[in-house]
Amino acid sequence: MEDVNMETESRDKAYELKDKDSCAKIAPESQKSNGENDGSDSSMCSSDFSFSDEETPEEKKEFKKSRMELIKKFGLDKYTKYIPKDHKMTPRVKYYTFDIKRKHREELPLRGWQKLKLYKNDSFLDDWINEPDEVSTMNIDRINVNDVTVQEFMERYEEPGIPAIINGCADDWDAMSKWNFADLVKKYKKCKLKVGEDDEGYPLKMKLKYFIEYMLYNKDDSPLYLFQSSIESRKKIKEIVRDYKVPKYFQDDYFKILGVDQRPPYRWLLIGPRRSGTTIHCDPLSTSAWNTSIQGHKKWILFPPSFSKEVAKGKKYKEKGADDEAVHYFKYIYPQILKNENIEKRYEFVQRPGETVFVPGRWWHCVLNLDETIAITQNYTNRGNFERVWRDTRKARKKMAVKWIRKMKQNDYDLYKRAIEINKKDGFLMYDLAKMKDIEWPYSASSSSSSSSTSLSDYDFEYSDIDMDNIEYNKEDINEKEVKLK
Repeated sequence: MEDVNMETESRDKAYELKDKDSCAKIAPESQKSNGENDGSDSSMCSSDFSFSDEETPEEKKEFKKSRMELIKKFGLDKYTKYIPKDHKMTPRVKYYTFDIKRKHREELPLRGWQKLKLYKNDSFLDDWINEPDEVSTMNIDRINVNDVTVQEFMERYEEPGIPAIINGCADDWDAMSKWNFADLVKKYKKCKLKVGEDDEGYPLKMKLKYFIEYMLYNKDDSPLYLFQSSIESRKKIKEIVRDYKVPKYFQDDYFKILGVDQRPPYRWLLIGPRRSGTTIHCDPLSTSAWNTSIQGHKKWILFPPSFSKEVAKGKKYKEKGADDEAVHYFKYIYPQILKNENIEKRYEFVQRPGETVFVPGRWWHCVLNLDETIAITQNYTNRGNFERVWRDTRKARKKMAVKWIRKMKQNDYDLYKRAIEINKKDGFLMYDLAKMKDIEWPYSASSSSSSSSTSLSDYDFEYSDIDMDNIEYNKEDINEKEVKLK
């Protein structure tokens, strides 16, 4: 998918308290006359709050005209109460977004968000939108959901790990008509959704009506991006999950065994202003993903897993003090990579409304919103990618791996056996530190005949489902050696 940030629900709940406390310290200038907190506890100063855009009268007029056209395009002119009368970002929204930006990227001065003034010169985004598919698309297949069976997709794309663009998945979705900016802001205007994280990983949230205003009037080089996970658990907006259905190729998801509360975050609602996007990355735990654009266009670059992190990220082409957000990557870093690196094969294309992109696990990808976009994306694991996802999970998410394999044994014994076989093949022994901390092992990793007691720390084992009611695991995977307790 784009940028998958696997924060926990407990972290979200913890932030709700933190958010309430911080909001008590922040009040827009428009509220000061009402005797509310004047924001003196905030570290923002008046010079930060009021930027000098250094625009000519002609540029201001042109910007206002473009905003009016955008408002009409999205049908927002029907809801004038959500649109500033002077077509400028209101002090309230400006203040909130400044505070979020300050927390989201503490290393970047507030003025640094508009350093390059890209909003004045981003016509290259329109050029990409208007390119025909035969020009904009490089290497990736475009298929139709009605022409390729699930088994064919598994053999051609999922199992070998090859990206694809799929047409037709969203043709019968209610989301294609319901998910528009006008209806969303009318129905969910007060719903607080995630638009970033602070340095501690806590989500930074904003009411949807404020974010839509920010989307219309921001002049940031790389704007904030609404990226809300676990929408099925949010009371005010959870009903929208009924407006779409998972494409037929991705309906198997082995993480379902864990249940909604224990599985990693996997579903994201994305609302992105023009020039926003996600930096070059691989999705966590080697999961695969699908991403469907409901509105707007996205520019994608994908590199195979064989590409090194150094080449994919192109850090050596990033000038000192320059940014490496998606728009900067596409405009400045990516051309240097193509020019100076030996790029045998990369996938490049524009995703159009209604199209679904399949991203195999471990593929590097960077995504840029070419205009205002709404999308839905999910990460998953199935029979095509389970082996690599299981290997990553048992190492990176140890406690979850223990719960997962136990759920497999209870609910999907064939999958459980497959996980055991992968562990056996790798010589990988899992253990549960909380329950097995007193166990001594009467064997060594290299010899099953060793009889000396050895500390767990002597082995490169990570986590285990070995316990007293899991005798089968003991017998099959440690050659029936007895596990002795101190």
